[in-house]
Amino acid sequence: MLEFSVQSRRWVWDHDIIDMLMISDGVAELLTTRFNQLPDHLMQTLKITACLGIQADGSTIDVLNSEQQVPFNMQDALKLAIKEGE
Repeated sequence: MLEFSVQSRRWVWDHDIIDMLMISDGVAELLTTRFNQLPDHLMQTLKITACLGIQADGSTIDVLNSEQQVPFNMQDALKLAIKEGE
């Protein structure tokens, strides 16, 4: 969580690790259970879009759909993801 940066010559906190440790076991278990209940095509869509970076525009998803790179409609899966998140 804390390491010394030789480059900047100072101690640096790893905020991501600290934030991850702050999640209680119950919350982590709830999230894991919820993710495991999602349909396969939705999980595949989430995995693919995660590889595209922090943001993927609709045209990128449309290209993947139009070239039949995946055996399902990613736009429909993303709509389902939004609905699941509400």
